[in-house]
Amino acid sequence: MSLTVVCKVMESIIRNTVVESLKDKFSRFQHGFMKHRSCLTNILESLEAWTKALDEGYGIDLIYLDYRKAFDTVPHARLIEKLISLGISGKLLDWIANFLHLRKMRVRVRISFSEWVEVLSGVPQGSVLGPFCSSYLSTIYPTGSAATFECSRTIQRFGALLRRLMMV
Repeated sequence: MSLTVVCKVMESIIRNTVVESLKDKFSRFQHGFMKHRSCLTNILESLEAWTKALDEGYGIDLIYLDYRKAFDTVPHARLIEKLISLGISGKLLDWIANFLHLRKMRVRVRISFSEWVEVLSGVPQGSVLGPFCSSYLSTIYPTGSAATFECSRTIQRFGALLRRLMMV
């Protein structure tokens, strides 16, 4: 068994422990990396909401935001602060902090390598914990409330309100 496999098993155990301890803090709108939820369930719920709005005579305005690279910019210190604010502490917090801290990277172009630099933000690509950190912790990142980061729902309500105001 390779070290990589052992690390991924450990990451899975840590992720499951964190998810279990935070399960009451997940937004009902959270679909990414959740059991029995997926991009498909997210799309289906959105389509249902949009269809209902159209049936009620409202128009739909959508804005799509691409967060692919955003998670590479979240500082490790902020992710740790978020975990602390959610009640994660002790050895579990220490393990996650050590998992994120003191990572280094370098770039290879053909046969040349850059100097090693410390990575201060983002989550490790290809890790088990990475998608969880990106999806869940960034969802509640701005204010601690997942509802405030539900852009599509907020935009739908705002668009409906604007249309009502324009009809007056």
